[in-house]
Amino acid sequence: NYTVGGTVSGLVGSGLTLEICPVTAGGGPRAGYYPGPPPPPPCTTGLQVGANGAFTLDSAVPASYSLGAVVSITQQPTSPWQRCRINNARLSSPSANDTSVTVSCTSFSYVTNAADNTLSAYSVDPTTGALAIIGTPIVAGVSPYATAVLDFYRSINRYVFVGNEGSNDVSAFVVDNTTGALTAAPGSPYPAGKDPKAMATMGYADGWNLYVANAGSDTVSGYSIDLNTGALAEFSTIA
Repeated sequence: NYTVGGTVSGLVGSGLTLEICPVTAGGGPRAGYYPGPPPPPPCTTGLQVGANGAFTLDSAVPASYSLGAVVSITQQPTSPWQRCRINNARLSSPSANDTSVTVSCTSFSYVTNAADNTLSAYSVDPTTGALAIIGTPIVAGVSPYATAVLDFYRSINRYVFVGNEGSNDVSAFVVDNTTGALTAAPGSPYPAGKDPKAMATMGYADGWNLYVANAGSDTVSGYSIDLNTGALAEFSTIA
């Protein structure tokens, strides 16, 4: 057996609980037995993490178990409430102790700067709401105006979308869960209608969409969102 662990950052609240479960033959984490030998070992008892820094979970997957394991958050921190995210949660069949799991509990806010065509990033203090600027503003399109964020709990990544009034397109960025820094999504920016003025994301059974209201052309553009990359694919324009 090998130990599994990693690091936690941005934690202020209490009660954050992590668990590791084996992956079943069907592809998902589950405790107990599945048809066909050998049965997976059970999930570990949840580990409460009370401070930033390194953590180590109990060993859950023997070296001989080929399907690997998944680390998950079973309880988010409270007092104050925070939403934490896990990176490197899926582990292959272990061959050594693993410390690659990262848990980030920092929240971020983004503001468009139309005069210089940029987007500013801030970290948010979960107790006071105070903002702290992150790095230098990142270049968006011409006269960025509207923003929309996808922060869905089943998506590992967070995404920020910006409607650029002057260039009539949409910029998409991937959020670094630990630092809040932004990286352009593949193919960004994406064409929109004239003068994109408002944006919203909406989930459905198979994924998430982005909708953009174009004030200058009196249309609404619809895009599907690639949850792995943040890339947009336009599927409709409605007058």
